[in-house]
Amino acid sequence: MTKRIIGVFLVSILVTICIAQAMRFYGTQNWGQAVHGTQLAIETTNKIAVVGLTITLTERIRNQSQSEISLIPADQRSYVLTNQFGTVHYLKLHSNRNPYEPYSATVVVPEQIEAGEKNEWLVNLKVTEDIETGDYELEDVRSIITKSNEVSALISNSLKVKVVK
Repeated sequence: MTKRIIGVFLVSILVTICIAQAMRFYGTQNWGQAVHGTQLAIETTNKIAVVGLTITLTERIRNQSQSEISLIPADQRSYVLTNQFGTVHYLKLHSNRNPYEPYSATVVVPEQIEAGEKNEWLVNLKVTEDIETGDYELEDVRSIITKSNEVSALISNSLKVKVVK
């Protein structure tokens, strides 16, 4: 009887851990507007961005449609920082590549997101010296292509970010 109680207790702990991990991965509450059944979300653990340094975003995408879509790779205008006066800055993708290793160019192609698929990745963004300090909202603006070759803008939720020197 005691072994059975301990077994049930251990199983309940494992189930709780699995549920917590699933909620962390897909538990995003603040998704952007759905476009063709697809949504994009961004999060950061630090809402303060320091000029000259990088900020790390967690990005998530979910495709709740009945068909696959293609997510166009991020470009120089994907990560939009806007202040209360409407001033817009674009954060630059920052590579963690070792500058002393040989570099080989790769072709960047759209990523296929299957129907019902969810995906998550990290992005490092450089806060350039031309960005003034202050309060901003950050969004990720991407494009998706449907199976019928329709291109649409996909905009994430917005994050409040404070830029400091």
